[in-house]
Amino acid sequence: MTSQSVAGIVLSGIFAVAAVIVGVIAGKSRKGTLRRNSFAGMRSKETRSGDAAWRAGQHAAQRKYVRLIPVLVLAAVASLVNAFLGGPSWVYVVIVVTSGSVDAVIALSSTTAARAAVREERRHLD
Repeated sequence: MTSQSVAGIVLSGIFAVAAVIVGVIAGKSRKGTLRRNSFAGMRSKETRSGDAAWRAGQHAAQRKYVRLIPVLVLAAVASLVNAFLGGPSWVYVVIVVTSGSVDAVIALSSTTAARAAVREERRHLD
């Protein structure tokens, strides 16, 4: 097995683990059991302003960031296929850049949804 193939398998594993982590965070966000923290979830000034804001923001954002899972799984499969077919190393760069770009768009839309949900939550409280 070449070092390029090993790199593809490792990259595939990283994408797969990331997909699982996103799934766990999304599940906790949906159920309202993701507590405020400094690691996971949509952490903006608005969502960190209180527990109700945190829950509302996470619940709204999870509907968007759960879309990361198929992107990460597709990237994992593409990396694995390239590794086993002995494809060129530049394909890994394309996979990482493409999935990273899509992830950034999804993260931005998730943050926007979280902020909107917090504003809506505040309107209901006023």
